[in-house]
Amino acid sequence: MSLTHLAVAEKHVGVIVTLHGPAIDPTIYKIMQNDYDIALTRLVALGGTDEGFYLLALHSFLEGFSNTIKEGFSYYANFPEVIDLLIDYLEKRSRLTYQSRQALIRIAKEHDMANRVRHQFKHVTKDEAVAATHNFLAFCSAFGIDSLILADLRSSLSLFDQHKSSLELVKELERTRRKLGKKEAGEIALIEKASKFDEMEQSLNALSSKDAEYRAEIERLRQTADQRGERVDELGRRSSRSRRNGTRYWESSTSTGTWASTSST
Repeated sequence: MSLTHLAVAEKHVGVIVTLHGPAIDPTIYKIMQNDYDIALTRLVALGGTDEGFYLLALHSFLEGFSNTIKEGFSYYANFPEVIDLLIDYLEKRSRLTYQSRQALIRIAKEHDMANRVRHQFKHVTKDEAVAATHNFLAFCSAFGIDSLILADLRSSLSLFDQHKSSLELVKELERTRRKLGKKEAGEIALIEKASKFDEMEQSLNALSSKDAEYRAEIERLRQTADQRGERVDELGRRSSRSRRNGTRYWESSTSTGTWASTSST
């Protein structure tokens, strides 16, 4: 926003970005609304990603905002001077509260951490990112920045608890793949075992069928043997009777012959 826009906004509202305040020139309102909505949307998109880059983005927003108060201010001023400018702006308009002053002071202290990210690629914890978000929301409240997108930013706080780094995601993916591989291997082994059990069951069924056939054959042979045994017995009995009859006949013949011979003499 240019200084001309700023002057018009202050003339109508007395506070720079009170987007929901008394009547503002529609053109100015649209410019302010679009600028901040776009910037806030970008911040929300970073929520739950890399905490260090997210912190840098929050502080970049404040520096850009300071340029709407004093054009190009952040290009030559250091960050504590940016915070002083914001506090002074609120104080002169009787909008500086204890809570807003403390929030801006905390933001100033955060900047050392943001510099370590920028210059040393240091890590920012999830808790530090969440704290920075709360301070940023207090800053928005102090300057009357009101946008539905801020509700999304508040909601994004929970994303930091759910967020995992790319390395963590890769490791989790590999663990999941290994578990899946083991599960698939186990399933294959079970399928193979089930197949073997099926084969064994078929073999047992075949054996059971053969067993029935064998039993039937044995029973048939036993019956045949019994029948043959009976025939043998019958033949034996017949043979015995024949022998007895032959002996009696021979004895009878012998006896008759002897008697006849004696009579002739």
